[in-house]
Amino acid sequence: MTLDPACGSGTFLVKAIARIRQNFAQKPEAFPGAEKGLIEAILRNVVGFDINPLAVLASRTNFLIAIRDLIRHVGEIELPIYLADSVSTPSEYEDLFTSASPVARVPCAATKPPFLLVPREVGASAATVNEFTQLIEHALKVGLSADEFLTDLSQTSVSIRDRKHYVELYETMANLRDEGRDSIWARIIKNSFAPLFVGQFDIVVGNPPWVNWESLAPEYRKVSAAAWEHYALTGPLPGKRRQSSSASKTDVCILMTYVAADKYLSKGGRVGFVLPRTIFQSETGGWHFRRFVLPGGKKLAVELVEDIDALKPFRGQATNTSCVAVFKSGGTNKYPVEWRQWRPRQARQAQELTLERVKKASTIRKLLAEPISATELQSPWIVGTKATLSLLRDALGKSPYAAVVREGLNTRGANGVYFLQASLLAGRLMVTNLAREGRNERVQETTLPIEDSYIYPLLRGEDVSRFKASPKEYVLIPHSASSPTSPVVFADLPKLTREFLSEFKPILSNRKKFRNFDPAGNEWHGLYSVLTATFSPYKVVWREMAAGSGVIAAAVASHRLPLGAEKVVMPDHKLAIIPCDSEAEADYLAGFLNSNVTNLIVRSYAVATGISTHILDRVAVPRFSARNKLHKQLALLGKRARLGNLTVEEENELSFIAAELLGLSADEAGTVVKELAKM
Repeated sequence: MTLDPACGSGTFLVKAIARIRQNFAQKPEAFPGAEKGLIEAILRNVVGFDINPLAVLASRTNFLIAIRDLIRHVGEIELPIYLADSVSTPSEYEDLFTSASPVARVPCAATKPPFLLVPREVGASAATVNEFTQLIEHALKVGLSADEFLTDLSQTSVSIRDRKHYVELYETMANLRDEGRDSIWARIIKNSFAPLFVGQFDIVVGNPPWVNWESLAPEYRKVSAAAWEHYALTGPLPGKRRQSSSASKTDVCILMTYVAADKYLSKGGRVGFVLPRTIFQSETGGWHFRRFVLPGGKKLAVELVEDIDALKPFRGQATNTSCVAVFKSGGTNKYPVEWRQWRPRQARQAQELTLERVKKASTIRKLLAEPISATELQSPWIVGTKATLSLLRDALGKSPYAAVVREGLNTRGANGVYFLQASLLAGRLMVTNLAREGRNERVQETTLPIEDSYIYPLLRGEDVSRFKASPKEYVLIPHSASSPTSPVVFADLPKLTREFLSEFKPILSNRKKFRNFDPAGNEWHGLYSVLTATFSPYKVVWREMAAGSGVIAAAVASHRLPLGAEKVVMPDHKLAIIPCDSEAEADYLAGFLNSNVTNLIVRSYAVATGISTHILDRVAVPRFSARNKLHKQLALLGKRARLGNLTVEEENELSFIAAELLGLSADEAGTVVKELAKM
């Protein structure tokens, strides 16, 4: 039996039907009744759910097309594609979670609020659901009163606990009928209960929605909250991690994976889902997911990960990283896990290819994956060959710089106000806010004169390349180096600076509170994550997003304003910062972070869109010492790279020094170079 709990247009279901038909062609004797047995097997063994009515319609249509030549062999059929919420239905209708509510909510776009309140006991069994929906559909059709409907219902197996709830539901549906809002609602109720009674499946497949918790509709967040708690997919994260909120829910596909394995999978069955690779390799986003333990202590084992990201299977895919993961119910994870990396032999041409054609057009590299920390099995997975994992295991460790690394400044959605272009006009500094940067249509472009007291060179991710940093724009930061976390009192700011900020006060004061940042009061003009490290005269930065390139780091110091003053460069939140005591220390760190061994470690466990402060928990960069010859040489090479370009010999020297500082031999450093070239 095969289930797709988020079936969309039915792609996986149609493939499952094709597989059953192929089996019939090869072994027709396995299907008693010939074609009649075939279509009965399909209707019994291929099931889909989706919460979107249009998706269900498309899926049913494609399902029907796939069996159109077989329909004549049977009488009336019911397509096993249901308009149902495969995640929240257990929460609403079963005793899986404790609920004091006597009613459960069935989505209904025609009512306000958009759901029907169905007495919970209706979902006691498939029989009670069928009896209830058939009877209410009949009662509405022939025009029975609510009392007459209840009299008939009392003769069924439905146990009526509170007549009031049945009367309210019946009257709501009668009003929909009288308003001409069609009469499908009884069937919608029946569909909604389907996930409870379809049974368990040998295979659960699909491409569950990749939707971040924060992007879910508020109503659905409320409905699914109990499920997140039940599956222990929420809660604080250990240690000093960026996403430390007790409500650190992430992608809804994580929840669907756990629900599918727990509720729909038979013992020994398998789940095969298309998932974002980040849930295996993100430092924070997949932490709870990587417990791989279901309620009651039942284990969920990862059997195989097919890393298909390089094939770019989705049109318009930008930052999403795709994989196909296969899980087995009741198994225990045995590390390392098989990880197969697919790469196209040439640029993708056709949009749709069969699996056989994809195999011929791709190379498949067999790798292994295991938690990067041997003591924290929920830590991100590191991926590589057996030899690479062994080599890197000896090089992993926490850097002393992990205690001081920080993120750059964050405007909390007001880039369009604080990010500026600057120029001179008749000896005056004129600034224009980059209104479109904040994606806030209420921000209007304004050009005003301003003092240079709180204007700084702005460094953004795109301004940083390997060893190089070139600020192109400017930023207004009304904070002081002596007390950076809070803004300067508004009345103490220079006159023109106050006038500029006042132009945007309604927008700035309406920004959302975040941790210790609250712009609703007197600090409405401030920024978030302005720290001592931000004002450091020497620092090294690296890009959080560095697709296909690993770590991209550069040493930075000061930059000239249009009026000629040298000011400290200010990195934004897409850059990580290590404050340094000297130029030499910054060059040393840039050299180490750009080295082959650092990049092999980082690219083996981190996704390219999440190379943030956590890398110093994994790469044991030693603290700089001006007395250490290797440190001094690495700093010299970093400076040469910043001011010009390194020769091939100097690049090799830089990487071999970094490898030696991590305790690797010259031979192992050579292996690092070879392995990195294969990535």
